[in-house]
Amino acid sequence: MNIREEINGYLDKVCSKVKFVKAHKGLKLELRSHIQDQARKYSLDGMSKDEAFIKAIEEMGDPYLVGEELNSIHRPQLDWITIGLVGILMSFGIYVLVSLRNQYILGNYYMKIGYSQFIYMVIGILSMTILYFFDYTRLDKYSYIIYGLGLLITPFILRDSFRASISIAGFNLTIILPFLASILFIIGFSGIIERNKKSSIKGLIENIILALIPIFLYMRGTKTIIYLSLVIIFSWLIIRSIYKGYYEGVKKKEWFALGVALSLGGIYIINSYYFSYLRKHRIPQFFRRDKDPLGAGYGYSIIKEQLSRARLFGSNSIGGNMDILNRLPDLKSDTILTYIIASLGWIPGIVLIGVSIFMIVRLMKMASRIKNRFGYNIWTSITMFLSMQFVILILSNLGIGPIIYSYGLPFVSISGTAFTGNMILVGLLLSIWRSNNVEVQDEFVYEEDLNIN
Repeated sequence: MNIREEINGYLDKVCSKVKFVKAHKGLKLELRSHIQDQARKYSLDGMSKDEAFIKAIEEMGDPYLVGEELNSIHRPQLDWITIGLVGILMSFGIYVLVSLRNQYILGNYYMKIGYSQFIYMVIGILSMTILYFFDYTRLDKYSYIIYGLGLLITPFILRDSFRASISIAGFNLTIILPFLASILFIIGFSGIIERNKKSSIKGLIENIILALIPIFLYMRGTKTIIYLSLVIIFSWLIIRSIYKGYYEGVKKKEWFALGVALSLGGIYIINSYYFSYLRKHRIPQFFRRDKDPLGAGYGYSIIKEQLSRARLFGSNSIGGNMDILNRLPDLKSDTILTYIIASLGWIPGIVLIGVSIFMIVRLMKMASRIKNRFGYNIWTSITMFLSMQFVILILSNLGIGPIIYSYGLPFVSISGTAFTGNMILVGLLLSIWRSNNVEVQDEFVYEEDLNIN
């Protein structure tokens, strides 16, 4: 009698009833471990090895019934709440597109923009749906390649023109290369951190170097949101890896102190060089916005005027939305929240802000429930990335924060690469959550699974 074949046959029958294929590996490991524990007990009672395992297998019960019970438990999870929140945010964006198309037909500019944005919307939704069914754990082993693809795009990021265009159905679609590269860096670095687990100090140094490269490449004022996001995300991942003891021979206290020192030094460098433009121009403009409303504070004065005239419901303009359209800059992206408040009222604006905050807080809370380490890294990184986009744009659109070049409000600004990229990130979140109830052990020595000591 071949005990190994008996066990494998039983496990195969059980898993034949479990429709979620990704759960099979974890279930087989769990059931095999349980059979082994029971067989060990019977062996200590005097049974032979073969008898002990046969009795342990019989005790498990009918494999098909066991499989049906496990199938009811191990089902793919769909995070309907996140999908609903994204849908609510998108509805505001659709309103803006329809409003612009109806109000600004002259030259057909916004009509063409509306059609292009519709294509972006379709691509984004399809990307999110496809990624939901995709096994995100496959990306782990390609972490360095994904990171490398981000580096291949960086020569274009360093140029003044960092956009590429493609034509679909006669419409030109713009690809914002820095945003695309940032997604690749986030996914790639999340996996690199885990692949360097249980390494020596060389692994830590490698991680730090790989984190610094894209950060320095993004040291341009037009990419402030991405730059700040990567600084926060990469710092968090490295500090967490030290705290979790990923590196052999690296003492937590000493390296934590060194990390704080390096962080302070980095802040000084950032303040001295990267934010020199913001310190000399954008930040002083923010504090002088009331003293120089026609100069440095012009953008802030327009936002303040539109918000001061906003009603609880409805447009603040007697003649419709034309006044708003003529005065707000880049209202489909950088000032989209101000436009929504000015054209729909404070109540819809507050609802939009509330949904945004609720989504971020909820994602933060859900992070602690992610079981896979690679999935946890991606989840927290995406949450931080979305948070930066939400916070910076909301503060600037309410006139209580400096106006910084942004890619719009996530899922509301249906503005090309940023919208599609954020939908891809949501698709990854859905993929992580889909298989989160399936816990697979990272290591298992099959040759030892039948030993009884």
